[in-house]
Amino acid sequence: MRLLARYTGCTVIGIDYSLSPQARYPQAIEETVAVCSYFSQHADEYSLNVEKIGFAGDSAGAMLALASALWLRDKHIRCGNVIAILLWYGLYGLQDSVSRRLFGGAWDGLTREDLNMYEKAYLRNDEDRESPWYCLFNNDLTRDVPPCFIASAEFDPLIDDSRLLHKTLQAHQQPCEYKMYPGTLHAFLHYSRMMTIADDALQDGARFFMARMKTPR
Repeated sequence: MRLLARYTGCTVIGIDYSLSPQARYPQAIEETVAVCSYFSQHADEYSLNVEKIGFAGDSAGAMLALASALWLRDKHIRCGNVIAILLWYGLYGLQDSVSRRLFGGAWDGLTREDLNMYEKAYLRNDEDRESPWYCLFNNDLTRDVPPCFIASAEFDPLIDDSRLLHKTLQAHQQPCEYKMYPGTLHAFLHYSRMMTIADDALQDGARFFMARMKTPR
């Protein structure tokens, strides 16, 4: 968050949402939206300009970022114009894919068994698996999706989620940009002090956001 604030020159608010399994879907989304609404209503107290806002996250945080933006749209909640969503190696609803079968292991905590365990910890029941704010491909991605920067890691079992999200948005003329970072594993963003490519990925997201800041909407 510190680097994203530095590269964009914008206020970055980290949301300490409740974690699973103590908190189940959709609590983390509701808390994210509540924080967004709070700062929209109290912007003057914090000297914030909330006319243009964005969401950002990596891994499960990327899913929450996109889900929260769609929640705002679908529930008609107004708390600023969402001009961009920055998504690093997220999961967006696939239950199986080529990359999930090829990649993932003890080194990244993303075996198929691991992914199933995380899902069971997050969802309340099997029906939630098809919810449009969990399986985001079940949502309406044909309209009014804020511009998305979609980043993936080459050897990530979740890379097919990012590829499919990009292709889906692209097919429906929703603004998006996709970039794959060669030679990287899931969660590489957290190693920006030792991996230049991790810092590059942060700067690429920041550039995408700032370009939308300059675009009238």
